[in-house]
Order: sequence, then C-alpha cells, then structure tokens
Amino acid sequence: MRLRGSVVPFIEDIYHTLGQPRDQWLEGLRRGSERLFDGIVDASLVWEFAFDRKYRFHTKGLSAEQPFRSSYYVSRTLYPRHLWRRGHLNGPVQTLLASLGGDATQPAYRALNALGVWEMAGSVGADPCGQGVVLAFFRRQTGELSSPVRHALERVAAHLARAVRLRNRPRTAEDAVVAPDGTVLHAERDARERASREALREAARRIDKARLAQASSSEALELWNALVEGRWSLVERFESDGRRILVAMRNDPTTHETKALTEGELKVMALLGIGHPQKLIAYDLGLSEASISTLATRAMHKLGVRSRAELVELQGALASAGDEEGGRW
Repeated sequence: MRLRGSVVPFIEDIYHTLGQPRDQWLEGLRRGSERLFDGIVDASLVWEFAFDRKYRFHTKGLSAEQPFRSSYYVSRTLYPRHLWRRGHLNGPVQTLLASLGGDATQPAYRALNALGVWEMAGSVGADPCGQGVVLAFFRRQTGELSSPVRHALERVAAHLARAVRLRNRPRTAEDAVVAPDGTVLHAERDARERASREALREAARRIDKARLAQASSSEALELWNALVEGRWSLVERFESDGRRILVAMRNDPTTHETKALTEGELKVMALLGIGHPQKLIAYDLGLSEASISTLATRAMHKLGVRSRAELVELQGALASAGDEEGGRW
C-alpha cells in the first residue's frame, strides 16, 4: 500500500463537500481515497459510526461496492464486540490482524479471506465522544504499513474527526473570516484576541502554502493542522463575487467536564484517551509538541494517573476488556 500523490487535495475535498448529504459525502471520500492510495484489492469501505453511552455501536452511513458492503455487515456479527470497540476508539490507524491480536483463526478474518483479502488497514477519524468516520483499505498481503502511509493515514484521521464534528454539530456563528493571505477580515468573540488573530492569520497562510504545493508532499500535509489553537476549523468558502475566503468555525474536541483541569488539559486528555500519540495531538489541535507534552504531564499529575492505561480507565474513553457494556462519555 503506497501513496499516489499529495494528501492535501484529498483533505480539501473532505471540507469542500461537508454540506452534501451523508451518503454522497461518504461516497466521495471512498472514491477519493481509492485514487490516493495504491495497493488495495478492488475497493475500499467508508463508514460513519457512533457509540452510544452504553458503547453500543451504530453504523450511520456506509459507502462500499458489493460484495464488500455485505462483508461489512457480516463482520459486524462475527467480530467480538469489545474488539470492535477497540478498533474504533484506540488509535487513528488500525489494521485488522492487529485488532484481533494476530489471531488469523477468527471468523471475521476468515470471512475476508474468502474475498481474497488478507489484511485491512483503516484510518479512524474518531472524536472522544464516540463518533467518527473510518476509511478502510483492503490489502492483498499482510505486513506493516510504511512510515509515509501511516503518517498520511494519521493526519487524514485528524481531519475526518473534525469534519464529522462540523457536520453533526448545530450550525454556529462564524468567529472569524480570513483571507488566504492571512488578512483577518472579521473577528468575533475569542477570535478578536490579538494572539488568536495572529494564530488564525498564520494558519490561513500555511493552508494556502499547502494548497499551492510550495513544499514537498509530506511538508505540505504538515502545514495544514486540523484545528487552530485547539478551537477553530478553517473552512474554505467562495463569495458571490468568486472571492475565496476561510471561515473560522468553533470546533473543539468533545471532552469530559472536570474542574480539576484547564480547557487545554481536558482536550489533550480526551485525545490521549482514544489512543492519539502526542505528536498527532499537536497536529490535531494546532499547538506545539512542547505545549502538548506540558499539558499532558500537568493533567496526568493533577488526575493522579501515571500511564495512558490508567487515564483510559479513569475517563471511560474505552470500554474495558471483555464484553461488558458501560462506562461514561
């Protein structure tokens, strides 16, 4: 499995098509991902999901061709429920065999073998509240994903999670309007603060540089953070006169409420709780890696936890081992 080109146009499409009906949006993501990644069997699957408060899984939409559409629903019945949860809420990049603990005798794995599939890799765009989108790619052979592919899948997952949240949240007022050159044309509420205006200005410039390919593919992808200051998504819009602008829309990750932590600490803890490494959290929130490390260390100290495993148990971000239902969002 390998990249065919820059990931940036695909990320653009994620946001350009946000207003489409769900089925149409998912279909566009599937076809776009097939053009981007090489080394899949015949097709890929894309599905939108949500876990309820008792960790029951719901498929909100699915894009796939037959017989892969049928195999998805067959897998739902064959795949152990606690592993199904783990595959969706335990990291931005998942592979089928790894989620099964390497057990190739599992019925869910054998069902895919019958279709000529020996591995499936997924980019899991999950929000801490338990909703998200998965891009699943069929592979003809097992083996580790290359570093460039894993890196791309992680960044795509961050943007997918933000896009799903934008689609499913009630429409909110725009906090700022920014020109591609970074000029802040209008700002409201927190976006009026000097530091926020500068952050939005710099983010707009970075996005425009990524779009214009003024860097290598990997560098361009790094320029386009999923959020600005952990608060805003910048979404492209065209005015009636054809002018292109970027609209800043509040889009914070979903977090637990606790008085023990600051807003920034809560966001970092929420993303750690669903398996995101600190480097990806920095990309996701649009903050420096040093800031993320400081927030994580400070928050874990306040909460009295020493590891991510303890954090997950405390937050209830993942279902516990076994098949029990429960936990708290």
